[in-house]
Amino acid sequence: MERTKKSRVGLVAALLGVALLGLTSAVTLGAVGFNATITNPTNTYSSGTLLLQEGTGTSACVSSGTDTINAANTNSTCGINDFGSATNAAPGVVTTAVVPVSNVGTIAGSTLTITPGATCSVAANSATGPYSGSDTTGFCGKVDVTIQNNSTATPSCVYPAGTGACPALSSTYTLATLAGHAALSGTGLGAGATGSYTVSLELDPSATNADQGLTATVPLTWLLSQ
Repeated sequence: MERTKKSRVGLVAALLGVALLGLTSAVTLGAVGFNATITNPTNTYSSGTLLLQEGTGTSACVSSGTDTINAANTNSTCGINDFGSATNAAPGVVTTAVVPVSNVGTIAGSTLTITPGATCSVAANSATGPYSGSDTTGFCGKVDVTIQNNSTATPSCVYPAGTGACPALSSTYTLATLAGHAALSGTGLGAGATGSYTVSLELDPSATNADQGLTATVPLTWLLSQ
């Protein structure tokens, strides 16, 4: 009886040993054979940049504002005066400001628009203080303006819109009519491309003493789109 029990235990152990030997053999045999492997660890996909720059040198403004591109890619605090640096304009005297624009990114921008601010605001001219005129409601209509696109072989007028160079300054087109105007169409900029716009202004000859010592302000927003 004891011998039979021992025989059974020995048989089970033998069968288990055979099974384990078979499994080991299968695993060993499975690793044997032809194999060929390629791994690509350098697969990358990178985005480019669309960056608008206004001005040149250290005073230039870039749409990102800093080296890190913000979510809107917008610089709303650029200190460049698109109307130039005239602080003591006299009636009938034309002043011009050339505004350089560039695409400093790596992606082409197909369209460029210039959107005037909704309103023209008037305040006392700090350069002439404390003396200033009283025509704070009509002064914007006394500042004649045109904007010309020089980015193409043949210049074109952006404001007022038209082909060829801008017309002579007149009271028909002023900062009052520019404010709130729909977006003005410029010329797109390829990657690394540059262009320029000339903003011409004149205090209309019809200005009176009430227009002395005042400052008119109309923001301009430059938008480069893919």
